[in-house]
This record gives sequence, structure tokens and C-alpha cells, in this order.
Amino acid sequence: MWFGKNYIKEYLTEVRSRSAIDEMRYSNKGCIQIAVNSGFSDQKGFDIALKKKFGISPNQYRKELVSKAGR
Repeated sequence: MWFGKNYIKEYLTEVRSRSAIDEMRYSNKGCIQIAVNSGFSDQKGFDIALKKKFGISPNQYRKELVSKAGR
């Protein structure tokens, strides 16, 4: 079955983004390390993917997690 390059790229970005979000929730690692661990080649690609998928940058997401945990 052939899906095409765009489908595969979008699927991989989805998997990587979800992996990164999970790691941000459950670790204290920096965003660059999380990006690399999740399969992104650099911080810029990570930032773009998360903004596109979730409407928020990795740093903003992390700040929201911290503020919710402090409640």
C-alpha cells in the first residue's frame, strides 16, 4: 500500500510530537534533549511541529505544565 511522502512525514511528525509531549510531562529534561530523544533533528523543527500540532511552543507548554502543577 502506498500512502505518499506527505502522509508518512505527517505521521512521523505526529508520533514524534506525542512522544515529546509525554516526555515533557514526565521528565525534567531540556527541550533540546527531548526534541532529539523524540526523533527531531533540531530545536527549530521541534518548535514548528509543536506549534502546528498544539498551537503552542515547547517552552510555553512546559510553563503551563509547571503552573498547573503548582495549583
